[in-house]
Amino acid sequence: MKKNALSLALLLSAPIALAETSVSKAPSITSLSSDLNIGFVDSFSAMRESDSGKKASEDLQKTQEKLANELRTSQEKLMKEASDFQTKQATMSDSAREAEQKRLAKAERELKARGEEAEMEMKLAMQKVTDALGKEVEQAITKVAKSQKLDAVVDTSTGRVLYVENKANYTSSLVKEMDSERKIQLASNKKAPAESVKLAQAAKKDDKKVTA
Repeated sequence: MKKNALSLALLLSAPIALAETSVSKAPSITSLSSDLNIGFVDSFSAMRESDSGKKASEDLQKTQEKLANELRTSQEKLMKEASDFQTKQATMSDSAREAEQKRLAKAERELKARGEEAEMEMKLAMQKVTDALGKEVEQAITKVAKSQKLDAVVDTSTGRVLYVENKANYTSSLVKEMDSERKIQLASNKKAPAESVKLAQAAKKDDKKVTA
C-alpha cells in the first residue's frame, strides 16, 4: 500500500510544466554584432506565457486532476476493504481468509499498475503538447526574425539556433570545401601507387647494373 500511496502523491503533487525553465530571464531580441544581427529568445517562456501555452497548461491540469481523483478513489476503496478484512479475519474460515488475502493482493497490484499507467499518460500528454507548441514557436520565430531583420535567432533555453538567414548560412561553402578536400585526397591516393611502381622499377634497374 505504501508504494500506491507514493505513486498517488507524486501524481497529485507533480507540477504541470510544459518545459524546463531557465534560471535567469532571457534577454529581449538583441543585436550581437554589426556584421550579423543575432537575436535571442526563451522558447520555454514563450510556450508557458502564450495563450496557446496557458490553454495547454489548463488542459493538462484537468487531465492530471482526473487521473489523480481516479487513483485516490481506488486507493480509498482498497484501504477500506483491507481495514474491513483486518476486523473480521478472525471470524473467517481459513479458505475464506486466504481467498480474501489473494483478492486484496491482486487489487493492490492492479492499483500500482494503474498508477504507473497514469504517470505515463501524463508524460505522453505533456510531450504531445510541448511538441505542438514547439512547432508554433518555430513558425513564429521565422516571422519575428524577418520583421526584425535578424540574421539568426538563438534559443537561450536549449542553445539551439532556431533561425538562420541565407546570407549567414555557409553550408554550401562547407560542402564545396569538403568536396575539394576529397578530390585532393583521391588524387593523392592515385599518385602514391604510381610513385611506388617507379621506385620499384628503378630498384630493379639498379639490381641489374650490380649483377652485370
